[in-house]
Amino acid sequence: MKKYLMITLILLSGCVYYNTFYNAEQYFAEAQKMELQDSGKPTSGAIQKYNKTIKKCEIVLEYYENSEYSDDAIFLMAKSFFYIGNNYTQAVSNFENLMKYYPKSEYFSEAKLFLAQAKFRLNDKEEAYDILQKFIVNDYFKDLHPLALKILANFNLEEENYIESEYYLRKIIEEYPESAEYESAFFMRGKTQTDAKNFPKAIEIFSSLLETEIKRSIKLDARYFLSYNYLQLENYAKAKAISEDLLKNEYRENKISKIQMVLARAQARLEEVEEAKELFEVIINDNKRTDLAAEANFYLGEMYYLVLKDYEKAIESYIEVVMKFKNSKFVEPAIARSIVANQIVKFHNPDKNTDIEDLILQHFKLAEYYIDILEQPDSAIIIYDKILERRINIQFQADSLDSKIVEIDTEIDSLNIIISEIQAGEDSLNVRKKYDDEKKIFSDEKEEFLDFKNNLDEALKLYHEEFIPYAKFVKIWIYNELKQDSSMTIAIFDELLRDFPENKYTCAAQKLLNDEEVIISTTSDLQEIATYENALEYFSDNPQKTVEILEPISENKNGKFAEKAKFVIGYLYYFSLSDSLKAKTYLDTLLVNSVDNEIKNAIGKFYTNSIFKKLDRLPTLVEFEKQEEKEEKEREEQENEEKNSEEETNENPQKNVNTTSDDPDSGKQ
Repeated sequence: MKKYLMITLILLSGCVYYNTFYNAEQYFAEAQKMELQDSGKPTSGAIQKYNKTIKKCEIVLEYYENSEYSDDAIFLMAKSFFYIGNNYTQAVSNFENLMKYYPKSEYFSEAKLFLAQAKFRLNDKEEAYDILQKFIVNDYFKDLHPLALKILANFNLEEENYIESEYYLRKIIEEYPESAEYESAFFMRGKTQTDAKNFPKAIEIFSSLLETEIKRSIKLDARYFLSYNYLQLENYAKAKAISEDLLKNEYRENKISKIQMVLARAQARLEEVEEAKELFEVIINDNKRTDLAAEANFYLGEMYYLVLKDYEKAIESYIEVVMKFKNSKFVEPAIARSIVANQIVKFHNPDKNTDIEDLILQHFKLAEYYIDILEQPDSAIIIYDKILERRINIQFQADSLDSKIVEIDTEIDSLNIIISEIQAGEDSLNVRKKYDDEKKIFSDEKEEFLDFKNNLDEALKLYHEEFIPYAKFVKIWIYNELKQDSSMTIAIFDELLRDFPENKYTCAAQKLLNDEEVIISTTSDLQEIATYENALEYFSDNPQKTVEILEPISENKNGKFAEKAKFVIGYLYYFSLSDSLKAKTYLDTLLVNSVDNEIKNAIGKFYTNSIFKKLDRLPTLVEFEKQEEKEEKEREEQENEEKNSEEETNENPQKNVNTTSDDPDSGKQ
């Protein structure tokens, strides 16, 4: 009876053990079937399954430590930690334990590959590469060499080492055509070329892949990338045709929106704007609070901007990206595009109250945006040409004003003659007042015209000294560096040399054409200089206003006046605004980062042995009190002297009376 009971318990124990591990395997398999998020991370449902797998494996290892399934449990648990994606340290620990305690395990080779991937995720990349490089030259692991090569290709693809990635993928395709990795390597090779922006080569690879017998999922993915690459090559009709056809066949729900994105973008550029707009809105509604919605908003803005030229609407879409998707990679380009769109609106609808110089500087800024942000040098050239043409209009206005001022002077002279000829009489005062009022109207009009004329003259002076030479210099740079049009380059340079032989931009252009280093001030610098100088005008009377004007300059990392602005702000907070804590934030930054020795030396007075001197009271007030104390002390000393002198005089009344004496200094004043 006892023997029978013991056998029953052993059988029951084995059954519990088997069921526990079986359940762990089931949870793991279910987690693996779940689609990943757009970010590549597992869903919360999948993470729950992996955690259940880990718990079941822990039970197996705790209660059945020496069973034949121990290495299975460690391997399954390690893989679960790896796929959860936020605890690679425990994954590494378990893979290493498997290799250490079960060197003959059937999972040893796979564990080594997983270990390399976990090390890579922990940023121990050198070790990860070393493991894989040794793995692919070891014949013991030859069955898994294709997988190791694929992992190496993935590592290099992530680090944008496209040539190395291509090498490993070609090795799989050429040396292991029968391997399970062959299809995915072929696909990855096309994706590598896509990421490297070699779109024609990517199209060639994906087209070749589609001619082979491959899994349905890979075929659909290859067709998506084919449409995407045609889109990048601006073959919008081809991109549209492939993506439209693909949508009829795609069965995976999480792939639909990405295909719709390619289709909507192609439709937008083919000026099928209503269809594109509708599709963008579908993507946004189907993917709320995701990066895909941010992308759809951005390209909706691009459609308004590039196709419809509706810059206000474009700005609305770009702002939507910035406000709702702060962590999206599309935020930065959306900000840049909205700035340009806003500048274009100002260009076409200038504020009548804007100063001429400021208006022209805005136009220069727009041209620079076309070069730096939009990479549209032809559009920049158009803006520069319009700036140059505007000088003719300004000169015409100035000449017209000169004529009007002469006419007004003639009218005033006539009125002066009339006024001087008016005879004294009963009605003369009223008549004279009438002509005086008329004369004042003309005088006021003349003053207004003179002010406007002065502005025009200043603008014309800047045109001659700065605007024309700079615009021509940048055009030379565009034609020489970007368009490689030597005839236009030489033609514009000849004009510049003829009209402005001594100008700094002529010298800069000469250096540019001689392949020498060129350092010049841009129009942005000029605007910053003007703003900086304007801020200093309020330095004494309104320090808070100076701070407000200088803060944007201090935040411009590329600006030449950023450090000076920070120093002035820190100085004003310390000495004028009595806020040493705010002063410290600016001065500390300069002390650490500034390379300007003059500024660093000036900052030294705010520190004692690297310790910031905290300010409790305004230094001006302290100095004033010290001065008052000094004057009070001097007054007291003077009063004491006078008092002592008076006492002495009372005691000896003859002391200050002049008498005859043999003393040579006697009686000397």
